[in-house]
Amino acid sequence: MWGQRRWQAALGALLTLVALVGCGGSSGGGSPKNGLLSGLDGLSGSDRLTTTIRLDTAPTALQALARSSGDTLDARTASIITGAQIVIETVKGSGLDVRAVANGSTLVELRAVNDNLYIQGDVRGILTLINKPKVYGNLLAETKSMPSFVRAALTGQWVSLPSAALTSLAALTGGSASSPPNSGPRLLGDLRSAINKHVTVTESGTDSRGTHYVLHADTNALAADLRSSLQSSVPGGALLSQRLPTQVSHQNVRFDAWVKDGAVSELSIDLLQFDTSNKAPAGTTLPLTVTFDRTGDDITVPSGAEPVDLTQLGTLVGALSGGG
Repeated sequence: MWGQRRWQAALGALLTLVALVGCGGSSGGGSPKNGLLSGLDGLSGSDRLTTTIRLDTAPTALQALARSSGDTLDARTASIITGAQIVIETVKGSGLDVRAVANGSTLVELRAVNDNLYIQGDVRGILTLINKPKVYGNLLAETKSMPSFVRAALTGQWVSLPSAALTSLAALTGGSASSPPNSGPRLLGDLRSAINKHVTVTESGTDSRGTHYVLHADTNALAADLRSSLQSSVPGGALLSQRLPTQVSHQNVRFDAWVKDGAVSELSIDLLQFDTSNKAPAGTTLPLTVTFDRTGDDITVPSGAEPVDLTQLGTLVGALSGGG
Protein backbone atom coordinates (compact mmCIF):
# COMPACT_ATOMS: atom_id res chain seq x y z
CA MET A 1 0.00 0.00 0.00
CA TRP A 2 1.19 3.51 -0.77
CA GLY A 3 1.74 5.98 2.06
CA GLN A 4 -0.14 9.27 2.31
CA ARG A 5 2.82 11.34 1.12
CA ARG A 6 3.15 9.35 -2.09
CA TRP A 7 -0.57 9.74 -2.82
CA GLN A 8 -0.21 13.49 -2.23
CA ALA A 9 2.62 13.64 -4.73
CA ALA A 10 0.51 11.72 -7.22
CA LEU A 11 -2.35 14.18 -6.71
CA GLY A 12 0.01 17.06 -7.34
CA ALA A 13 1.01 15.42 -10.59
CA LEU A 14 -2.60 14.95 -11.61
CA LEU A 15 -3.14 18.67 -11.02
CA THR A 16 -0.41 19.20 -13.59
CA LEU A 17 -2.45 17.20 -16.11
CA VAL A 18 -5.52 19.29 -15.37
CA ALA A 19 -3.54 22.47 -15.80
CA LEU A 20 -2.14 21.36 -19.11
CA VAL A 21 -5.56 20.42 -20.45
CA GLY A 22 -7.14 23.72 -19.45
CA CYS A 23 -4.35 25.91 -20.68
CA GLY A 24 -4.14 27.70 -23.98
CA GLY A 25 -2.09 30.47 -25.52
CA SER A 26 1.53 30.88 -26.46
CA SER A 27 4.68 30.71 -24.42
CA GLY A 28 8.15 32.12 -24.42
CA GLY A 29 9.62 28.63 -24.12
CA GLY A 30 11.51 26.71 -26.81
CA SER A 31 10.13 25.00 -29.89
CA PRO A 32 8.97 21.79 -28.14
CA LYS A 33 6.99 23.77 -25.58
CA ASN A 34 5.44 25.89 -28.31
CA GLY A 35 4.50 22.74 -30.20
CA LEU A 36 2.78 21.36 -27.12
CA LEU A 37 1.00 24.63 -26.36
CA SER A 38 -0.24 24.77 -29.94
CA GLY A 39 -1.75 21.35 -29.37
CA LEU A 40 -3.39 22.62 -26.20
CA ASP A 41 -4.78 25.54 -28.19
CA GLY A 42 -6.39 22.98 -30.46
CA LEU A 43 -8.21 21.49 -27.48
CA SER A 44 -9.24 24.78 -25.86
CA GLY A 45 -10.60 25.98 -29.20
CA SER A 46 -12.87 22.93 -29.62
CA ASP A 47 -16.61 23.49 -29.38
CA ARG A 48 -17.02 19.92 -28.09
CA LEU A 49 -14.55 17.82 -26.14
CA THR A 50 -14.75 14.37 -24.56
CA THR A 51 -11.99 13.51 -22.08
CA THR A 52 -11.53 9.94 -20.84
CA ILE A 53 -9.34 9.04 -17.85
CA ARG A 54 -8.36 5.43 -17.17
CA LEU A 55 -5.58 3.08 -16.11
CA ASP A 56 -3.87 1.70 -19.21
CA THR A 57 -2.95 -1.75 -17.91
CA ALA A 58 -4.21 -5.33 -17.90
CA PRO A 59 -5.93 -6.99 -14.90
CA THR A 60 -3.15 -9.59 -14.66
CA ALA A 61 -0.51 -6.83 -14.53
CA LEU A 62 -2.39 -5.12 -11.72
CA GLN A 63 -2.56 -8.40 -9.81
CA ALA A 64 1.20 -8.86 -10.25
CA LEU A 65 1.83 -5.39 -8.84
CA ALA A 66 -0.33 -6.22 -5.82
CA ARG A 67 1.61 -9.43 -5.19
CA SER A 68 4.95 -7.61 -5.45
CA SER A 69 3.90 -5.34 -2.57
CA GLY A 70 2.63 -8.20 -0.44
CA ASP A 71 -1.07 -7.61 -1.16
CA THR A 72 -3.64 -9.73 -2.96
CA LEU A 73 -6.10 -8.65 -5.64
CA ASP A 74 -8.69 -11.04 -7.04
CA ALA A 75 -9.32 -11.24 -10.78
CA ARG A 76 -12.81 -9.71 -10.55
CA THR A 77 -11.63 -6.62 -8.67
CA ALA A 78 -8.62 -6.20 -10.95
CA SER A 79 -10.92 -6.34 -13.99
CA ILE A 80 -13.26 -3.74 -12.50
CA ILE A 81 -10.39 -1.36 -11.70
CA THR A 82 -8.73 -1.60 -15.11
CA GLY A 83 -12.07 -1.27 -16.89
CA ALA A 84 -13.19 1.80 -14.96
CA GLN A 85 -13.24 5.21 -16.62
CA ILE A 86 -14.04 8.81 -15.83
CA VAL A 87 -15.60 10.51 -18.85
CA ILE A 88 -15.84 14.30 -19.00
CA GLU A 89 -17.80 16.03 -21.76
CA THR A 90 -17.84 19.76 -22.34
CA VAL A 91 -19.83 21.74 -24.91
CA LYS A 92 -19.27 25.46 -25.30
CA GLY A 93 -22.35 27.39 -24.31
CA SER A 94 -24.05 24.22 -23.08
CA GLY A 95 -22.48 22.77 -19.94
CA LEU A 96 -20.45 19.99 -18.39
CA ASP A 97 -21.14 16.29 -17.91
CA VAL A 98 -18.98 13.96 -15.78
CA ARG A 99 -19.54 10.19 -15.58
CA ALA A 100 -17.90 7.44 -13.55
CA VAL A 101 -18.18 4.21 -15.54
CA ALA A 102 -17.43 0.60 -14.54
CA ASN A 103 -18.20 -2.60 -16.43
CA GLY A 104 -19.75 -0.47 -19.16
CA SER A 105 -22.37 1.01 -16.79
CA THR A 106 -22.56 4.57 -15.47
CA LEU A 107 -22.37 4.50 -11.68
CA VAL A 108 -22.47 8.24 -11.01
CA GLU A 109 -23.22 11.15 -13.33
CA LEU A 110 -22.91 14.84 -12.60
CA ARG A 111 -24.25 17.41 -15.03
CA ALA A 112 -23.90 21.20 -14.83
CA VAL A 113 -26.32 23.16 -17.02
CA ASN A 114 -27.47 26.79 -16.71
CA ASP A 115 -25.71 27.24 -13.35
CA ASN A 116 -27.59 24.28 -11.87
CA LEU A 117 -26.12 20.97 -10.76
CA TYR A 118 -27.81 17.63 -11.52
CA ILE A 119 -26.69 14.33 -9.98
CA GLN A 120 -27.72 10.74 -10.66
CA GLY A 121 -26.26 7.62 -9.06
CA ASP A 122 -26.78 3.89 -9.44
CA VAL A 123 -26.67 3.00 -5.73
CA ARG A 124 -27.83 -0.57 -6.33
CA GLY A 125 -25.16 -1.03 -8.99
CA ILE A 126 -22.42 0.36 -6.75
CA LEU A 127 -23.38 -1.95 -3.88
CA THR A 128 -23.50 -4.93 -6.23
CA LEU A 129 -20.08 -3.99 -7.54
CA ILE A 130 -18.59 -4.12 -4.04
CA ASN A 131 -20.40 -7.39 -3.22
CA LYS A 132 -22.92 -5.85 -0.83
CA PRO A 133 -26.22 -6.09 -2.77
CA LYS A 134 -28.31 -6.82 0.34
CA VAL A 135 -27.46 -3.42 1.81
CA TYR A 136 -29.66 -1.75 -0.81
CA GLY A 137 -32.85 -3.15 0.69
CA ASN A 138 -31.81 -1.93 4.13
CA LEU A 139 -31.18 1.56 2.77
CA LEU A 140 -34.63 1.67 1.19
CA ALA A 141 -36.20 0.76 4.51
CA GLU A 142 -34.12 3.22 6.53
CA THR A 143 -34.88 6.18 4.25
CA LYS A 144 -38.68 5.86 4.15
CA SER A 145 -39.11 8.88 6.39
CA MET A 146 -36.34 10.95 4.82
CA PRO A 147 -36.94 13.82 2.35
CA SER A 148 -38.19 12.83 -1.10
CA PHE A 149 -34.96 13.90 -2.81
CA VAL A 150 -33.04 11.33 -0.72
CA ARG A 151 -35.36 8.57 -1.90
CA ALA A 152 -35.07 9.84 -5.46
CA ALA A 153 -31.26 9.74 -5.32
CA LEU A 154 -31.31 6.28 -3.76
CA THR A 155 -33.55 4.86 -6.48
CA GLY A 156 -31.42 6.21 -9.33
CA GLN A 157 -33.41 9.32 -10.23
CA TRP A 158 -31.90 12.68 -11.05
CA VAL A 159 -31.74 15.25 -8.25
CA SER A 160 -30.99 18.92 -8.76
CA LEU A 161 -29.23 21.55 -6.69
CA PRO A 162 -30.48 25.06 -7.47
CA SER A 163 -28.14 27.87 -8.44
CA ALA A 164 -29.04 29.72 -5.22
CA ALA A 165 -27.45 26.92 -3.21
CA LEU A 166 -24.30 27.05 -5.31
CA THR A 167 -24.12 30.81 -4.83
CA SER A 168 -24.50 30.47 -1.06
CA LEU A 169 -21.87 27.75 -0.93
CA ALA A 170 -19.41 29.85 -2.89
CA ALA A 171 -19.98 32.84 -0.61
CA LEU A 172 -19.61 30.80 2.56
CA THR A 173 -16.33 29.27 1.40
CA GLY A 174 -14.75 32.55 0.37
CA GLY A 175 -15.22 32.22 -3.39
CA SER A 176 -17.13 34.42 -5.78
CA ALA A 177 -20.90 34.20 -5.76
CA SER A 178 -20.87 34.03 -9.53
CA SER A 179 -18.18 33.80 -12.16
CA PRO A 180 -16.78 37.24 -12.87
CA PRO A 181 -16.35 38.02 -16.57
CA ASN A 182 -12.56 37.85 -16.40
CA SER A 183 -12.12 34.75 -14.21
CA GLY A 184 -11.68 32.44 -17.20
CA PRO A 185 -8.85 34.44 -18.81
CA ARG A 186 -7.29 35.02 -15.39
CA LEU A 187 -7.26 31.31 -14.61
CA LEU A 188 -5.73 30.50 -18.00
CA GLY A 189 -3.10 33.15 -17.43
CA ASP A 190 -2.23 31.65 -14.04
CA LEU A 191 -1.91 28.21 -15.57
CA ARG A 192 0.27 29.45 -18.42
CA SER A 193 2.54 31.10 -15.89
CA ALA A 194 2.81 27.89 -13.85
CA ILE A 195 3.74 25.86 -16.91
CA ASN A 196 6.27 28.40 -18.10
CA LYS A 197 7.96 28.45 -14.70
CA HIS A 198 7.85 24.78 -13.72
CA VAL A 199 7.49 22.54 -16.78
CA THR A 200 10.23 21.57 -19.24
CA VAL A 201 9.28 20.03 -22.58
CA THR A 202 11.32 17.96 -25.04
CA GLU A 203 10.23 16.32 -28.28
CA SER A 204 10.66 12.56 -28.63
CA GLY A 205 9.73 11.52 -32.17
CA THR A 206 6.36 10.48 -33.56
CA ASP A 207 4.16 7.39 -33.50
CA SER A 208 0.54 6.45 -34.26
CA ARG A 209 -0.68 8.80 -31.51
CA GLY A 210 1.09 11.83 -33.01
CA THR A 211 4.13 13.90 -32.07
CA HIS A 212 5.46 12.69 -28.72
CA TYR A 213 6.48 15.22 -26.07
CA VAL A 214 8.13 14.45 -22.73
CA LEU A 215 7.38 16.82 -19.84
CA HIS A 216 9.09 17.18 -16.45
CA ALA A 217 7.85 19.23 -13.50
CA ASP A 218 8.35 19.63 -9.75
CA THR A 219 5.07 18.64 -8.11
CA ASN A 220 5.55 20.91 -5.08
CA ALA A 221 6.08 24.14 -6.99
CA LEU A 222 3.34 23.46 -9.51
CA ALA A 223 0.76 22.43 -6.88
CA ALA A 224 1.40 25.65 -4.93
CA ASP A 225 0.76 27.82 -8.00
CA LEU A 226 -2.38 25.91 -8.92
CA ARG A 227 -3.78 26.11 -5.38
CA SER A 228 -3.42 29.90 -5.42
CA SER A 229 -5.04 30.08 -8.85
CA LEU A 230 -8.04 28.01 -7.75
CA GLN A 231 -8.59 30.19 -4.69
CA SER A 232 -8.58 33.47 -6.60
CA SER A 233 -10.06 32.60 -9.99
CA VAL A 234 -12.70 29.89 -9.50
CA PRO A 235 -16.10 30.47 -7.87
CA GLY A 236 -16.11 28.40 -4.67
CA GLY A 237 -12.43 27.74 -5.24
CA ALA A 238 -11.63 28.25 -1.56
CA LEU A 239 -13.64 25.12 -0.74
CA LEU A 240 -12.00 23.12 -3.52
CA SER A 241 -8.51 24.20 -2.51
CA GLN A 242 -9.19 23.07 1.06
CA ARG A 243 -9.59 19.51 -0.26
CA LEU A 244 -6.16 19.55 -1.85
CA PRO A 245 -3.06 18.47 0.08
CA THR A 246 -1.14 21.37 1.63
CA GLN A 247 2.12 19.42 1.83
CA VAL A 248 3.27 18.03 -1.52
CA SER A 249 6.78 16.65 -1.56
CA HIS A 250 9.40 17.89 -4.00
CA GLN A 251 9.61 15.37 -6.81
CA ASN A 252 10.54 15.71 -10.44
CA VAL A 253 7.91 13.77 -12.33
CA ARG A 254 7.56 12.83 -15.97
CA PHE A 255 4.51 13.14 -18.18
CA ASP A 256 4.10 12.08 -21.78
CA ALA A 257 1.92 13.94 -24.27
CA TRP A 258 0.99 13.41 -27.91
CA VAL A 259 -0.24 16.04 -30.39
CA LYS A 260 -2.12 14.85 -33.48
CA ASP A 261 -4.02 16.82 -36.13
CA GLY A 262 -3.33 20.09 -34.35
CA ALA A 263 -4.52 19.08 -30.88
CA VAL A 264 -3.33 17.09 -27.87
CA SER A 265 -4.66 13.55 -28.29
CA GLU A 266 -3.31 11.89 -25.15
CA LEU A 267 -1.56 12.56 -21.85
CA SER A 268 0.01 9.81 -19.75
CA ILE A 269 1.78 9.49 -16.41
CA ASP A 270 3.37 6.39 -14.92
CA LEU A 271 2.05 6.20 -11.36
CA LEU A 272 4.85 3.86 -10.31
CA GLN A 273 7.30 6.77 -10.34
CA PHE A 274 5.71 7.75 -7.01
CA ASP A 275 6.35 4.32 -5.47
CA THR A 276 9.64 4.44 -3.57
CA SER A 277 9.41 0.90 -2.24
CA ASN A 278 11.07 -0.46 -5.42
CA LYS A 279 9.11 -3.70 -5.05
CA ALA A 280 7.53 -3.62 -8.49
CA PRO A 281 9.05 -6.03 -11.06
CA ALA A 282 11.70 -4.44 -13.27
CA GLY A 283 10.26 -2.79 -16.35
CA THR A 284 6.73 -2.61 -14.90
CA THR A 285 4.66 0.52 -15.48
CA LEU A 286 1.24 1.69 -14.35
CA PRO A 287 0.15 4.38 -16.83
CA LEU A 288 -2.77 6.65 -16.08
CA THR A 289 -3.91 7.96 -19.46
CA VAL A 290 -6.08 10.90 -20.43
CA THR A 291 -7.37 10.78 -24.00
CA PHE A 292 -9.17 13.54 -25.89
CA ASP A 293 -11.81 13.41 -28.62
CA ARG A 294 -13.04 16.65 -30.13
CA THR A 295 -16.62 15.39 -30.33
CA GLY A 296 -19.45 15.04 -27.82
CA ASP A 297 -23.20 14.88 -27.32
CA ASP A 298 -25.40 17.84 -26.45
CA ILE A 299 -25.61 18.46 -22.70
CA THR A 300 -29.22 19.06 -21.70
CA VAL A 301 -31.24 19.51 -18.52
CA PRO A 302 -32.38 16.06 -17.28
CA SER A 303 -36.15 15.67 -17.28
CA GLY A 304 -37.99 14.96 -14.04
CA ALA A 305 -35.14 15.87 -11.70
CA GLU A 306 -36.14 16.02 -8.03
CA PRO A 307 -35.07 19.35 -6.45
CA VAL A 308 -33.03 19.20 -3.27
CA ASP A 309 -35.02 20.86 -0.48
CA LEU A 310 -32.44 23.03 1.22
CA THR A 311 -34.67 23.59 4.26
CA GLN A 312 -34.42 19.88 5.08
CA LEU A 313 -30.68 19.50 4.69
CA GLY A 314 -29.97 20.40 8.35
CA THR A 315 -32.36 17.73 9.60
CA LEU A 316 -30.91 15.20 7.19
CA VAL A 317 -27.32 15.90 8.21
CA GLY A 318 -28.30 15.59 11.86
CA ALA A 319 -29.99 12.24 11.26
CA LEU A 320 -27.02 10.87 9.33
CA SER A 321 -24.60 11.98 12.06
CA GLY A 322 -26.72 10.43 14.80
CA GLY A 323 -27.89 13.73 16.18
CA GLY A 324 -31.53 13.38 15.17
